Amino acid sequence: MQAVNFVRLRIRLLKGGVAPKFVKRTIQELQQHLDELIAQEKSDGTSEAEARAVAFSKLGDEEKILNETLARKELLSWSHRYPKSIFLILPVISYFAIAFFSLTIGLGGVRTIFGVDIYNDWPAWNILYSQVLMFFMEYVLAPLLAFSLALLAIHRNVGLLWPIVGILIVCFFGFGFETIVSIPDERGRGGVNLIWGWPFLPWENWRPPLDQSIEQFARIIVTMSAVVYFFKNYKPYQQSID
Repeated sequence: MQAVNFVRLRIRLLKGGVAPKFVKRTIQELQQHLDELIAQEKSDGTSEAEARAVAFSKLGDEEKILNETLARKELLSWSHRYPKSIFLILPVISYFAIAFFSLTIGLGGVRTIFGVDIYNDWPAWNILYSQVLMFFMEYVLAPLLAFSLALLAIHRNVGLLWPIVGILIVCFFGFGFETIVSIPDERGRGGVNLIWGWPFLPWENWRPPLDQSIEQFARIIVTMSAVVYFFKNYKPYQQSID
């Protein structure tokens, strides 16, 4: 019988896919039960060392506790129970939701907080909105979500298939955006337009073949290389559980 080691058991439960809140609750319940067993043995006149030894033996086998916990599918994290939804659908919804609110809040902030006439004051528009929020949209948001997915997959010990596919989807949508800033002049007001597309898509024949595509592909290559390196080198559970 393998005596329970709470640090080791916690790591094994997390690596097995149990949701952190259930891991915490399981360890707390076991620790509480162990304390009660120790107190019971000591009340019978047993020494501290002997009381702990007997209490650990009564607590049970770590392997049995682990297997019984992992067998309860309702205790597994959502990323283990619904990997396709968590890593394929949710990131895309999150990307567009964050992008929409970033642009909306950013536009409102430029108008309200800074008092900028976004339609006619080109220098202020360019500095406060275009150069900041557009940079966030085109260069930051997709890598940020990609690394968030990677971090979630590593901490939940999920297989690489769905996280990698999800990251590729995020990159495909995120890096396909381009921004077109219209400078206000005597012919009309200024503004910012977002367009999405890739040169190889059938409805993109109007666009020159290499328009922005080299930069777009470069962003995907750099992001995926960084994510793979992260997967390979970040080992939060690199501790002995033997």
